[in-house]
Amino acid sequence: MKKVIVVFIILWLLPASLASERYPYPYYPLPEYSAAVTFGTLSLFQNPAALRVNPDMELMYLHSFNSDKFTGDNTILFARNGLGLAYQNYRLSVDNAINAFTIGYSSHISQGLYAGITYKFMKTDDGNPYHNDHFWNLGLLWRYSREISLGFLAENLRQMEFAGEETDVEYKLSAGFRPLQELLTLSANWSWSGGQSFSDGIFRGFINLKINDGIGILGSVDEDGNFGFGINFSFGYNQIGTYHTYTNDGRDWSGLLYSGYSYRPRGWVFPVKKKFLKLTLSGLYPETDEKDFFLAPERTTFLDLVQNLNRAVDDKIIGGVYVELKKPRLGWAQIKELRNIFHSFRDKGKPVLFYLGYLPGNGSYYLASSGDEIAMHRVDDLAITGLLGEVTFYKGTLDKLGIEADIYAAGKYKSAEDILTRDSMSQYHSEAVNKLLDDIFEQYVNDLATDRDLSRDSMTSLINNAPHVSEEALEAGLVDRILYPNEVRDWTKSSFGTSCSIDFEEYSKRKPYRERWGLPPQIAVIPVEGTLMSGSSGEIPFYGKTVGSDDLAGAIEYARKSDRIRAVVLRLNTPGGDGLAADLLHQELELLSKEKPLIVSMGNVAASAGYHLASAGDYILAQPATVTGSIGVVYGKLNLSELRENIGFTTYLLKRGENADFFSWNTGFSKKQKEKLLYQLNLMYEDFVQIVAEGRDLSYDYVESVAQGRVWSGSAAEERQLVDGFGGLWEAIQMAEEQAGISDDEVEIVSFPKRPFQLFDLWGGLSSVAKSIKILMFGTGIFSDKSDDLGLSSYYYILPYSIKIY
Repeated sequence: MKKVIVVFIILWLLPASLASERYPYPYYPLPEYSAAVTFGTLSLFQNPAALRVNPDMELMYLHSFNSDKFTGDNTILFARNGLGLAYQNYRLSVDNAINAFTIGYSSHISQGLYAGITYKFMKTDDGNPYHNDHFWNLGLLWRYSREISLGFLAENLRQMEFAGEETDVEYKLSAGFRPLQELLTLSANWSWSGGQSFSDGIFRGFINLKINDGIGILGSVDEDGNFGFGINFSFGYNQIGTYHTYTNDGRDWSGLLYSGYSYRPRGWVFPVKKKFLKLTLSGLYPETDEKDFFLAPERTTFLDLVQNLNRAVDDKIIGGVYVELKKPRLGWAQIKELRNIFHSFRDKGKPVLFYLGYLPGNGSYYLASSGDEIAMHRVDDLAITGLLGEVTFYKGTLDKLGIEADIYAAGKYKSAEDILTRDSMSQYHSEAVNKLLDDIFEQYVNDLATDRDLSRDSMTSLINNAPHVSEEALEAGLVDRILYPNEVRDWTKSSFGTSCSIDFEEYSKRKPYRERWGLPPQIAVIPVEGTLMSGSSGEIPFYGKTVGSDDLAGAIEYARKSDRIRAVVLRLNTPGGDGLAADLLHQELELLSKEKPLIVSMGNVAASAGYHLASAGDYILAQPATVTGSIGVVYGKLNLSELRENIGFTTYLLKRGENADFFSWNTGFSKKQKEKLLYQLNLMYEDFVQIVAEGRDLSYDYVESVAQGRVWSGSAAEERQLVDGFGGLWEAIQMAEEQAGISDDEVEIVSFPKRPFQLFDLWGGLSSVAKSIKILMFGTGIFSDKSDDLGLSSYYYILPYSIKIY
């Protein structure tokens, strides 16, 4: 649609006829950039197509003067998100001035190609030849690569009359070249009018040189020897500069002073006064970018958090970080990754301070222990009580309701059915859960003891005697200070040596100004968060997030076909789900991995169907506390015949086909059906094991020995060759960059698919309420005969249970 609109505008603006005179524009000097190189607010006059290149807000003020006096003309410019506005005041004489208003807009047409238009209107006193003159200009820009840019500008397209005579359209064809990337830019304009041939045009060359991060020099010269020279200084968000033009005999023709503001910093002339980063962690940090209701505050994803904290580690503006913890709902692996980042701050000599609030527990304290100092409120408890795994069984409840769970699993540790078919943990179930807790608890105790400079035995004793009031925590060396919130300011000032700070949310938005030409290569992060299901993603009340195979397949296919995406990180935070969906997505991932690097990053949990997807990757990274494995299959149904009878339902089953009731919840499986089901379960399990064996380049027998539906911690999985190494999301991104042959300074990180917002988060709202009702009524079989009414007739690769670690 954009292309159609642009073509229409071009056709409408084409000159109606040829003229022989140029329009005598009142002269106004500008910092000179060619039509291929211009940027920001100045592009409103030099090539409006560039307005879209850097969409953040910019302001600029210019004051021009001639060689005789400082008084002169003034211009104010504004640009944001492709829209540009300008007001100019030309002083032709003491009593005669022109007020000019310009509006422009630019659109991104395709990769590196931009188109823009401007409309300019001049207002003067009646009788002045410039009175009510107006102009349409058109610009095109092609940022072909990091080194080459091409531009085109057509001015006065409607051929404004001046003194009764129609004037020419004027054209500029421009090219820019960066032999030393952003340090040196060479460019040229070739200008001609509609009344002359192309070969009779005028040449002007330009040079832009970066002396350092905050000082730039610009100059220009034409074929007659007239030239210009200027210098600009950048102070982060603010810029000042001057530019002068000279005739070929060296006479100063005109001068210009200007100042500007940009939403993103453009560099610093002087050493930067450091600030500390203020970060408040509370609530969830989802892996998926979720579009909320337009009035809702924007959510920070875990990728946003990790990416911007890692940027701050190397940012010379940031001298340290202060973190306030307000019950963040982070998983164990997410906490481990953040701990590593805060250790990186400390390694760079940047202090890290934590303030604990709201009854801090195991997770919050584990995160805070990675800092230099920890403070807590005077009237609060430090609840580092250890790890608790809770597994609830529902068989007794189902028995009382008259519901029989006819569910089976392949893999002796695959215990998803246990919570419905048993009232206690089996030997294998207990073995797996206890091993998992032992692994995570050992990591927890060892890390705390190391960070707090305590012995392992002392740390274990402190955990066994928790919770601790603040005075006890201080005396034991668990915290360093007891402070009220209003005392934090003095603490941070003494620790960081400054009271200047920047909030994390603001810092995240103000990424460095991008000077690079062309569209940068991309690394795609594809998050798989929630239970894997066929269809579209959503969220079901009382159940949680579901991630749809349709959405994921589309994202994987797009990443595979996109020329800009050079590598993919598959970010897993899923307990598994639908076996059919997993198999379809595995095939899509295999196609992708044949063309591009595919790095798998395991989050808090990447089990069962999640591991099925992971096995397609070139390299698997996990945290030591990641919950993974669970290579097994489960399937079954609920027999609700007794429940229906108890509440007065009468159902008759009229079959045509011996197994017509195979999926019916009005009856259990017959002996023959059970044999058939177990046979198919084993086939599915063997196929699952074979897929993992091929993906991991291991023997079938070895994978089968570590499979059996058993869950493993990340550390245990690494020992058993189920993962390749330890690392978080950021390490996976860096590995993807390395495999793709690109560097940090030139890559763009993109994440998709995004979970769409619909009315009341429809599918996390209205439709998911309907889905919940359907599960409660049809899913329990009260108003339905078959499990596939809910799309639940697939075999499932899913984590056997949910373990909450407090």
